[in-house]
Amino acid sequence: FLQHDWGTSVIDDVYRMFEEDRAEEDAEYVPPTARLDAAVYRQYWNGLRVRVGVHTGLCDIRHDEVTKGYDYYGGTSNMASRTESVGNGGQVLLTRTTYFALSTAEREQVEVTALGAVALCGVPKPVEMYQLDAVPGRTFAALRLDREFPVLDDESDLASGDGSVSTERSGPSGYIASVLAVLVGTFAAPQRLKVLLPLCQRWSVR
Repeated sequence: FLQHDWGTSVIDDVYRMFEEDRAEEDAEYVPPTARLDAAVYRQYWNGLRVRVGVHTGLCDIRHDEVTKGYDYYGGTSNMASRTESVGNGGQVLLTRTTYFALSTAEREQVEVTALGAVALCGVPKPVEMYQLDAVPGRTFAALRLDREFPVLDDESDLASGDGSVSTERSGPSGYIASVLAVLVGTFAAPQRLKVLLPLCQRWSVR
């Protein structure tokens, strides 16, 4: 993405706008990229910022006859989702399980920053995290630990804190909730309301 020609500066302009808007709402928030010199900005950022969460383990794979694709269920995929949810755009987070699933030689080939134990909503114990330093020198805001998720069932397989979360929603409602979480999850609460309220009115959602 960093080298891709997006053909427009609109994407970067929107990110700057969101950061400045949040700075106006939160006096303690310091925009990590909006106020960088243009030349410095181009070294670290360009276009779409995708956050990634990686966890390692087994999961259930089911073929969807409608989409002809595959869906992934279970503790591993849900933990990856929770890990991704606390990251910032452009940030790649690895759980300890993933980091140590790499061989010693593989770990020597990647640069990471240890983030320590991170409390994930709905996970009984903090999960040790590493940030993959894919672009050396790139900095991020603090992890987004204020994101809300459904409360876990007592029978969840997360007793160790290193598995994942159970999914409370299923069917269309679960799919819609997951899509909305991806679309507006990076926004602060007031911004999410500004985006969602017009859509709810348009679709007659109450």
